[in-house]
Amino acid sequence: MHTHWKFTCHLLTVLLVPLLISLLLSVALPATAVTSLPGRIAFYSQRDGNMAIYTMNPDGTGQTRLTAPQVNNMTPAFSRDGSKIVFCSMRDGYQAIYVMNADGSNQTRLTTGTAANFAPAFSPDGSKIAFCSQRDGHAEIYSMNADGTNQTRLTTTGGTVSNYTPSFSPDGSSIVFASDRSGALEIYRMQADGSNQTRLTFWGGQNMAPSFSPDGRKIVFGSSQSGADEIYQMNVDGSNPVALTAQPMTALKPSFSPDGSHIAFYAESAQQIYLMNADGSNPVPLTNTSINSWPSWGGSSSVPTISGVTPLSGPVGSPVTLAGQNFVNVQAVAFNGLPASFTIDAPTQITAVVPNGATTGSIAVTTTAGTAVSPTPFTVTIPGAGKIAFYSQRPTARGKPASPIPWSIIRHRPSAGTAVRLCSALCAMAIRKSIS
Repeated sequence: MHTHWKFTCHLLTVLLVPLLISLLLSVALPATAVTSLPGRIAFYSQRDGNMAIYTMNPDGTGQTRLTAPQVNNMTPAFSRDGSKIVFCSMRDGYQAIYVMNADGSNQTRLTTGTAANFAPAFSPDGSKIAFCSQRDGHAEIYSMNADGTNQTRLTTTGGTVSNYTPSFSPDGSSIVFASDRSGALEIYRMQADGSNQTRLTFWGGQNMAPSFSPDGRKIVFGSSQSGADEIYQMNVDGSNPVALTAQPMTALKPSFSPDGSHIAFYAESAQQIYLMNADGSNPVPLTNTSINSWPSWGGSSSVPTISGVTPLSGPVGSPVTLAGQNFVNVQAVAFNGLPASFTIDAPTQITAVVPNGATTGSIAVTTTAGTAVSPTPFTVTIPGAGKIAFYSQRPTARGKPASPIPWSIIRHRPSAGTAVRLCSALCAMAIRKSIS
């Protein structure tokens, strides 16, 4: 396959490859294969003639068209929270970046001019969009605010070099992308501001469409280094590459599920969207109509968030109120990794009890849709760990004990020395009492 088919919307609009492996298309997805997987998958489909943006559930059900079929719309990407989709559209006669709500409403153009802009991707917090643009005569990576303002060039390779398919890391600090600056299409990584551009693959051939795992520890991508397009996984520094798919299936454009357990991808040999476990096992089809491609698995708006913790400190056994969103199907609440008992007061509130053995750290809420972590740590206190009372015989100003000996109650912070002094004082009082 030519590089520009994989990365430019222009050739995507005219590519028509004969459908293959028709028997695979009729295979039904096992009902147990995707039980309780979170989020939805956005993709484009040619089932209506032109390319249109669709979304579906992770089991392939609920396939819904979001854009009109009269013009080509392609390369969709979900926001992390599942509320928005950014995509490329030809409705103006050239490739422009648009954004819409996850239900297809409020479709808004973000880029201007007649140069091609395509392959957009949201930052994790939804505030930025990275995308490819040919406004400089060749494809470069740009970023902009989510409303289209402040469009900034991140790569400056110049000449005939092209850079494609940017994707943010889960913490938003870096971007992975493909570039042919070395002569072959290889995977690179850079900071979100375009600095520190580092090559990760050295294979030759075509390496394309990289994206991070949800925990930020792995990068998946398509590669032809074996002679056919396959999906590979590697560490974020480029080490330990492992093939996840194998011939006769050829595959591209992998996208992790929000919980990291599965990968949706484009099965090039069947021209359909497939699903597999994160280790590459059990690939199954999700679509079975005319060409379906470019899956983007977004989080869903049901992913939990924690906005507040009250109080921010307390002893073991004390109740703690967690405020947030989407506390639905809660599986666990943990204090710095230690499971705690809890009750769900509402989808926006949980009351948890500080567990025995808990230590200071973040509070995590895990649901079937994902895990939320408290924005501030919770401090575990020890009851009575402020000051304690004890007896003390203090000297007078002249350095000699007062007469008669005054025994006073003094407040002091607890320590091993304090405990010894307290014990000694009590013993001395008992002796004096017995001989008086």
